[in-house]
Formats: sequence, C-alpha cells, structure tokens
Amino acid sequence: MKRLKGIGEKLTLRVLLIIVFAAAVLVAAWMLVARGTFGPSQPRRSAGERLKSAYDIEWMLDAQKKTFDGRQTVDYVNAETVPLSEIYFHLYPNYFSSEETAPFESSERTTAYPNGFSPGSISIKSISVGGKAADYRLEGDAQGILRLALPQPLESGARVTVDFAYAVRLPDCTGRFGGTEDTLQLCNAYPIAAVYDEDGWNLDPYYAAGDPFYSDVADYTVRIACPKAYTVTGTGNQTGADAAGDTVTYTFACPDVRDIAYVAADHFKTVSKTVDGVAVTSFYYGTDAGGQNALDAACSAVQSFNALFGAYPYPTLNIIQSDLYYGGMEYPGAVLITDTLYEMGSEDILEYVVAHEVAHQWWYAMVGNDEIDDPWLDESLTEYSTLLYYKERYGEARFKEEYRYNIELNLALYSLAAPGTMRVGRPISAYDDSLLYTMAVYKRGTQMFYELHRQMGDQAFFSAMRAYFDDMFLLNAGKEDLYAALEAASGRDWSGFIEGYLGG
Repeated sequence: MKRLKGIGEKLTLRVLLIIVFAAAVLVAAWMLVARGTFGPSQPRRSAGERLKSAYDIEWMLDAQKKTFDGRQTVDYVNAETVPLSEIYFHLYPNYFSSEETAPFESSERTTAYPNGFSPGSISIKSISVGGKAADYRLEGDAQGILRLALPQPLESGARVTVDFAYAVRLPDCTGRFGGTEDTLQLCNAYPIAAVYDEDGWNLDPYYAAGDPFYSDVADYTVRIACPKAYTVTGTGNQTGADAAGDTVTYTFACPDVRDIAYVAADHFKTVSKTVDGVAVTSFYYGTDAGGQNALDAACSAVQSFNALFGAYPYPTLNIIQSDLYYGGMEYPGAVLITDTLYEMGSEDILEYVVAHEVAHQWWYAMVGNDEIDDPWLDESLTEYSTLLYYKERYGEARFKEEYRYNIELNLALYSLAAPGTMRVGRPISAYDDSLLYTMAVYKRGTQMFYELHRQMGDQAFFSAMRAYFDDMFLLNAGKEDLYAALEAASGRDWSGFIEGYLGG
C-alpha cells in the first residue's frame, strides 16, 4: 500500500483497491459543458480593487432528522464593469433530489448510498431584495440554479441586499453533502452567487467527476445552532459557542473565503498545535494515533507550503475525520478526510491525502480558478505540491520515490490498460469517468509540473510560484496568469510547453 498512496482523493475506495492490486502484481489488467452565458463579455476588475460580497448565515440544525432551516443575508456587490439586471445563485443540494441528477457515477452509488438512495434538497421559503418580495425562478437540471431578477439594474460597484429563508434536507449519503450516524457533512449546502466573468454567468451543473465549483471570495459570518451534544467545525475562526437549554450556537468569522463547509458530530475528539501562527486542529473519532497523524501531516504541510509559496492567511485550519466514501475534500480553512484512513495500516495514505488537501488551501482557497473548465490549474499543481511536501519534510530521495511510484508507475500501468493520449486541459464534463480524470489531471498534470520544474530550476520555478500566489491572492486565476508568472521569472515563454500537455 505504501508506494501507491494518494491515488486521488475523489476516487472511490473500490477504484483505489483496483489500482493498488494492479501495481502490486505489475500486470496491465484494468478493465477499466454546459456553461450558461448571459450578457456581454467584459474584463474583470483589477486585482487591487477586490470588491467583495458578504454573507450573514444562520442555520438551525436538527441532527436526528438531518435537516436544517436557514436564513441568510447576502450583501451582493457588482464587481463587474457593466450593470447587472439579475443575479444567479447555485442551489447545489437540489442535485441530490433524484437518482438521475445525484452527482455520482453509477459505479459509486452503492458506496455513496450504503442504505439505498436517499434524497436531499433545498426548499426556498422566501426571497426579498431590499426588503421587498423578489422576482425569482428556479432553472436548470434539478432546479439547481436560481435566477433572481433585480428591480433595477445594479450598477458597477453598487450593492444590493438579498434575504433568503430556506429549508435543507441532507441525504443519507457518504458524500460531501449528506450524513450518516457518524457525521453530518454540511458542504455546498446554501445559495451561493454564481461567478460572472469574461464568459458571462457560470451556470454549470453539479458534475459527478471532480469538484464542479467556481466562486468568488466573500466575507462570511456563520451561526449554527445544534443539539448540545454536537460539535460543529469547519471554515472560519470559531468566535463563540453559546449554550441555551439543550442547544448550542456556534459562531464562525470567515473573512476572505470562497465558500464555507461544516461537519457536525456528537463524538469528536480533538488534538491541536500551533505552527507559523496558525492553530491547526485535528477533529477525529477514530484512533488517537490516527488523529495525531493527521495533525502532524497538516502541520508539516502548512510549514512546507508557507516556505515554498507564501503565508497561509487564516488563523485556523481544521482537519476533520468524516464519513466519506472517498479520500478527502478541501474547503477554505477546513479539509474533510475519510474515516477509513484513520485505521491502523493506513498511516502513509492518510499523510498523502492530508498533505494534498492542505495544499489546496494555496491552490483553490487562496488562488482560485474555474475548477470546471480548468480543473488542472488547481488539481495538477496541488498534486505536485504534495510531492514537494515530501521533499521539504523528508528530502530529495523521498520526493523522487513518491514521484516514481505515485506518478510514473500509475501512468505506465494505465497506459498499458488503456493506451492513448491523456489530455490534461479538458473540462471535467469531458472525462468519461473518475479514473481517467484522475490519471489525466492528477497524474499526467503532475508530470507536467515536474518536468516544468526540472527544466526551469529551483530558483526560477519557485520565484514564479510565489509571484503567481502573490499576484492572484484571493482572486480567480486563469492559465494566462500562470504563464505570465513563469515567463517573468525565467525570461522564457512556457505556454507552448504547457499547452502540449493540455492538448494531449
């Protein structure tokens, strides 16, 4: 198991076992977008302006029923250069309302729904704009898009207040939105404004492969009321835990985050450590050794990536054991890790997955991108950063070992079983299954960054990465931003080199 760890956090455990077995016996036996555009194409504002919306959210959680009532106020700012006559919001929970639209591949459904299919949803009770009842409608697959018509156009730089009341039902599901007896995953669980960029409004559905999310940084204040026996943790700095009768209300301050995510459980244990001024906490319910191993890996990752790329800006980072059927999932200031990796014998895989998810704090949380059209821009760089973590913590020999077994061997085995090109640069909707997506974006994309680093040398490569991080901090980057940083650091245009991998 040691040499094939970290195959990809979105793979099911079933696929992970297939890959491990194939590597162990060294045989090649694997048998193995919709974008809505409304309005004119316009450039985004410059990096220095950073106009942000603000969300004020209250959830009242019924842990037994796996439901919660929500109220939220969005102070929405038009950060574009043209007036907006409407605002679009994603309603991700509605994709869980039926088996046909649930964001899982057919091979994953048994593990995602261990007790059989269970629906989830978000029901809008009311919406008002500026204190008056709003004109809105639900659109798209599973009514996963909410179109909010504004009473008058919102001028560039202007703000409008939108108030929501809604009810959310969690499915009995081991995904990032759902819950079981062990944990409730409250992720992508609220109305979040769609991104308006040079292509207009981004209204992609909830695809099964990858992370089909794309959002702008905003400021959040979140209050979650739940039974007193439960602990809630996730994005942001916990500023309060106020008890009243049988209920406790957790308050989180979350400035400068792309979205929020929380996990609730009635049996969490914790272990914490402060590194580089960041309070890192491991929330776990498995073995104490597993909880400590997750903490150690996270702390080492924070120190490594701070040194390599730039400082982690948030006061806290939470590593949360969760009942997930896949390895892990990243959110700003919080990462979810599957509970199976906390068992004895999984220490190496646990370390790899934790390091990968923490790297996403740099490449996704702080430097954002369109994860739907350009998933490689965060996933490939995050997977390569995971290898750099091993170099920083253990040295050059371990770095090369991880690259050889996690990247080269996997690519060789997959190429024998399914020969042909693996284009790194496709949108997630273009990949037939999660295995091909993982091999192309995670593995082939990591090979691309490995070769780029080797040819550029340490000084130019890390100078480019730090400049890219600084220039695009809290913004959404495109590949041209990466190309510009690489060229500025080296005096050479690397776009052709990268495009060769992106195009196959």
